[in-house]
Amino acid sequence: MAFERGQPLAHEVMTKEPAPEGKTNRAVNLSSVEGYDSLPSYLPNGKIAFTSKRDGDYDLYLMRAARQGPRNVPVKLTKNAVNDLGPGWSPNGAHLVFNSNRSGNSEVYRMKAAPQGRLNKPINLSRNPADDTSPTWSPDGRKVAFNSDRLGSDDTTDLDIWRMRATDGANPTNLTDNAVVDFDSEWQPVP
Repeated sequence: MAFERGQPLAHEVMTKEPAPEGKTNRAVNLSSVEGYDSLPSYLPNGKIAFTSKRDGDYDLYLMRAARQGPRNVPVKLTKNAVNDLGPGWSPNGAHLVFNSNRSGNSEVYRMKAAPQGRLNKPINLSRNPADDTSPTWSPDGRKVAFNSDRLGSDDTTDLDIWRMRATDGANPTNLTDNAVVDFDSEWQPVP
């Protein structure tokens, strides 16, 4: 399990494994810098992606889900002067989705789970002037659900949950088209 712990201006990314019955496991702090590390996303193979403000703006980082040290240093995945937030793993662990304001408003992006560079540029999936946030993958990795304040068929711009194709953002569909606020979806495999 990964989670965030902190106070208003100093957050840390933590992990804690389930303890055997009658035992207690302590939470392990993965961060070892002053600042703001938050929004962890844990991959069962032992990797964790998170948002950090350690370089002045929010960027995405990746590391093993173990205490930071000489053999486990966070790798910076995104490099720009705007905020990249809330990473979410694809089911196969090869890609991340996140939201960023690099286009002037909050959009949903997809990229390989590797440092940004000439061969790994984030792809804007949502391409819409509305604010699109909190992306999450479908269990089969073919769709991405996200929050958006786009105009719905009910002619309101309240926050709704939308979905789109994960490869290119095609076919955006409003799943909760109503006049109340719907947000922070999470998909699970069908049992």
